[in-house]
Amino acid sequence: MFSIRKIRMKTLLHHRASWAVYDQVLVSGANFLSTLIIARMLAPEVFGMFSLASLAILFLASFHRTLITQPMNALGSTESFNKLAWRYAGLMRMQLPMISISILILACIGLVFFPDLGLIIGASSYLAGFFLQEMVRRYHYTKGDIQRALINDLISYGGQIIVLASLYATGFADAAFAFIALAVTSLTAFLYGQRDIRNHQALMLAPVVSVPSGNLLEEHWKFAKWIVLSQFVFWGATQVYPFILANQNSYAEVADFNVANSILNALNIIRLMLGNYLPARVSVVYASGGTAALRRLLLRTLILAGGVSLIVILVLMLSANWLVDILFAGKYPLAGQLVGWLAFAYVASIISVVTNAGALPLKATNWIFYANGVGTMFSLGFGPFLVARFGVWGAIAGLCVASFLPALIQGVHVFYKCRPINDTKQS
Repeated sequence: MFSIRKIRMKTLLHHRASWAVYDQVLVSGANFLSTLIIARMLAPEVFGMFSLASLAILFLASFHRTLITQPMNALGSTESFNKLAWRYAGLMRMQLPMISISILILACIGLVFFPDLGLIIGASSYLAGFFLQEMVRRYHYTKGDIQRALINDLISYGGQIIVLASLYATGFADAAFAFIALAVTSLTAFLYGQRDIRNHQALMLAPVVSVPSGNLLEEHWKFAKWIVLSQFVFWGATQVYPFILANQNSYAEVADFNVANSILNALNIIRLMLGNYLPARVSVVYASGGTAALRRLLLRTLILAGGVSLIVILVLMLSANWLVDILFAGKYPLAGQLVGWLAFAYVASIISVVTNAGALPLKATNWIFYANGVGTMFSLGFGPFLVARFGVWGAIAGLCVASFLPALIQGVHVFYKCRPINDTKQS
């Protein structure tokens, strides 16, 4: 009987992992196609400003993810459906103030780096839609209902391809309206998903009206405060280079940098899939098997993800120039030369996703902050010099070094805490 249950559990986990792969392929593929359409639609300088606005949204979304949706994923994965519904409803009530504060910060960033009122308004609308749709998506992941997450992403990410392609076909070229198109599809997916959740969880959501959201926020903060704080140093280490380029050089170089990044969405599939799947998985594995089981899971994941990443890098280095030329209509020739070297920074980020997930059950998330702090000191100390001296190539070199430093430091610390001597201590 035990073996039958074990087989059924493995089959269920394999089924969920497969749907997670399909979903992440959809999201990454749609993001790549969206970038492709918008890059062809806009002039390089305008696309550079659009890229900076997109990065600013992702910066703010990283705090939303680490404070709200990722703790919901990790804490809710071991809770009953009733308690998870309680958690979700409380977090949803926090979205309006969080979105309002985030839009205010986005506007301040925009006034400095992409001073265009229409672009700021369009980016703000997309930020609101993205936050709300991500709540629905992560709720389904936490429940293990990946198929519903996939349906929701088909509406959001599949819909944005249709809308953007329609704008491009009509010759419409406006960065602000490109953001509004993304916002419309995200909000549509959110409304559909929210109604679907209420229809299926009506009995569970009914009793949670009086639950104070502040208690949930405090719980999430205690669980993930070091991960939340680490976003400041993570972005300082790895995402500051486009803004340095815009400040010292031109929006056109920012555009080349972003086009190279979009080609590397092939590697982003691996990183985002791990980011969705691992936080809940490591908690379950650690609870059932301790540090020995966690160590085995992390090693297997690193070997598999690293092997796949190296194959993808080799393919991209051999094909990047003609891919960029064909896909982006020859508007960004420098991007093809950047792809192969920029890929090494992506490999470092994949390693970091795995080791950061391992830090969650070990309660070692403060080291994520320390490790990225080293990368930030490097980027802020040497980044402006590298960009001033070598332009976009200096940005690539700085990004690679700043990405590998945190991955190395955090990896050593996590595996030190998972060393075999701790297996006996825990048992």
